[in-house]
Amino acid sequence: MTLLDEPGGAPRPAGWLTTSIIIASQVPEDEVRRCLDSLQDQLAPHVEVIVAYDASSLDPSGLQRDFPRTTLVAAPPGASVPELRYRGLERAAGGIVAMTEAGARFTSGWLPRLEELHGRGFDAVGGAIDPAPDFGLLSWAAHLCEYGAYMSPLGDLEGGDFSGFHCSYERALLDKCTESLRDRHWETVLHEEARRAGARFYRCGTLRLLNARRHRAGPFLRQRFAYGRGYGRVRGLRTSTVAHGALLFATAGLPALMMFRYMRWMRNKRLPIARSIASLPLLALFAGAWSLGEWLGYVDAIPAHLRRGRGR
Repeated sequence: MTLLDEPGGAPRPAGWLTTSIIIASQVPEDEVRRCLDSLQDQLAPHVEVIVAYDASSLDPSGLQRDFPRTTLVAAPPGASVPELRYRGLERAAGGIVAMTEAGARFTSGWLPRLEELHGRGFDAVGGAIDPAPDFGLLSWAAHLCEYGAYMSPLGDLEGGDFSGFHCSYERALLDKCTESLRDRHWETVLHEEARRAGARFYRCGTLRLLNARRHRAGPFLRQRFAYGRGYGRVRGLRTSTVAHGALLFATAGLPALMMFRYMRWMRNKRLPIARSIASLPLLALFAGAWSLGEWLGYVDAIPAHLRRGRGR
């Protein structure tokens, strides 16, 4: 499906939506409001907005009253970001499906640029993710940890990958990625399946979102541990037994590898030197939490590999 009708083709039916914007939310109502406020001046009749939220995080009545064009979809308490995204996807009607989180702030001209890129025939589009300008050191370090690879300056790259915090897809492509959608995987697995389906990816450096979500040290460390464990479990189950065994041992070097990546991003993005140096102890903690979680995820996958070996 493309942005515009084919020349001479049948007109779109009344009410047809071009773009669905899915916002996954695990944050309080005021954060969701700021996210929606940043998008309002870009909305048009062909766009729908869906907020899929953790039911324990907010009361939807005020949001529904003040943002009547927004569809609110509740998910059970503790729902993961992929679960929230895909609950929103079940309600989405657009031919283009953009996904982000409630910590996002939409920059001027974001939506027209996104639709223009899909109109050029790209199946999957993503862009830059920059930190809010008023971040303290902890939130700045957390942003670098999660999205440092996608901070500005970011070059345009056909075939380039991008984060699930700033991504969009043709609905026709998502309809082909049945395994990833059924099992509620993170975007890394979705992108693997999409590339196997022949999708055209494009990463646009001038397509920008801001990340305004602030963090506290304890919850963020627990999040990194949980995300690392989930990633390790999925990766461990999807590899051969030999590769899985190698990953169990190679994870010992993962904290050093992650710190090398962080420092490379600091250099390549020309980030402030004083703030970069001050963030290193925090980044070391984040790297350790993820690495321990990833290793335990590989441990979680051991019984499946043992069953696989006995089944031969």
